[in-house]
Amino acid sequence: MSSFISFRLPRMLSGPNPSLGTSVALFLGGGLLSLLLIDSALRIIELTPLWRVLPVVEGILGQPDKEFGFDSTPGARGVWVREHRSQVRINSLGLRDVERDFVKARGTIRVGLLGDSMVEAVQVSQQATFGTLAEQTLRLQGHKIELINLALAGPSPIRYLLRLEKRGYQLDLDVVLANSASRSFFSGLLLDDSGNPAYVDSGDGRLVRGYSFRQRFSQRHANNLWGRSFVALYQASPLFRMLYLRTEQSWREIFGLPAAQASARPVPTTAPPDPVALCNAAAAMLEPHVEFWLHHRPERDWAATAQFLEDFSQSTRAHGVQVLYAVRDIPLPPVGCHTVDALRAELVSATAAEFTRHNLRFVDWSVAVAQAIGTPNLRPLHGFGVHRGDGHLNYDGHRAWAAALTNALKTELPRIANP
Repeated sequence: MSSFISFRLPRMLSGPNPSLGTSVALFLGGGLLSLLLIDSALRIIELTPLWRVLPVVEGILGQPDKEFGFDSTPGARGVWVREHRSQVRINSLGLRDVERDFVKARGTIRVGLLGDSMVEAVQVSQQATFGTLAEQTLRLQGHKIELINLALAGPSPIRYLLRLEKRGYQLDLDVVLANSASRSFFSGLLLDDSGNPAYVDSGDGRLVRGYSFRQRFSQRHANNLWGRSFVALYQASPLFRMLYLRTEQSWREIFGLPAAQASARPVPTTAPPDPVALCNAAAAMLEPHVEFWLHHRPERDWAATAQFLEDFSQSTRAHGVQVLYAVRDIPLPPVGCHTVDALRAELVSATAAEFTRHNLRFVDWSVAVAQAIGTPNLRPLHGFGVHRGDGHLNYDGHRAWAAALTNALKTELPRIANP
């Protein structure tokens, strides 16, 4: 009898065996709950000051676009984690800017800022961008003006014109200030339509816009239910976005964590630099710019640039918009390199002539910034922390660009008010 009781009692206490289906359901339910908790925790980090110090998944603020390649999503928000952390929000007009009224107030001058990631400036807060700082300065000086950031990351200058056509003209702009790196014209970007529209040969010697990027999987499904759902998921769910980004990035890059071993700073040499060697190096740096703007080589890049300048000019003239076109990163020679100074002056004169020929007012941006801060050494304006000297504009850089922009616009304001 006692043996019978001892045999039955454990089975009675343990209860009935769960079925396989119940076990699977409990396992899946637990897994789903865990994923929801992880996703919620990541969202809490994004939406609170914790994003400054804890791992956070990089935001994706745009989506595939059949006309543009990739465009920002109105209302998107997230934390930018590369180089320097900042919270970024795309306004209701699809711009990395404060909210703007669609209709321009009477007596207001509207300036559209066009450019690449250097102008979009997601590495710093909205209040610290050079466009915001310049707008504040000009308003304090009594100018009724709005500087609207139309920029979008991507180095091809043709994106600026596309951005202007899609987002800018509807805002009743008075003037546009575009900002391009000099190399972006001769690096082949204007001829590469794999990521966004670019120029292709039509077969009769003419260059027309090509759209080969539309053959990509993401583009083919951009406007169907699956494509829209995918975009909604990666913008709303940090966990889904983390898994998506993992296909192309390391975990450290996804969470914006510092590299395992930061690169060491170069040890400054104690020997005085050789002036001749410095001047020779400066001349070598100018060489590709001289080849392009003075000698029009490579020829295909030059043909694409000439077509772009003509298209930009025709488009802005048709909409009654004045243009300042700033070209940056034309190297500044060290002091005392008189021959290189003369070569650079010839280069800038030829470059300005090409823009003037298309009714575009040229701005030598590197010189404008150097004059604004009183030194030709522009490297400290880029990069953050141990990487200072290389990369996007830091806070000092935005202040310097704001000063240069303010100076450039103050010169143009009488012309803008009385065209």
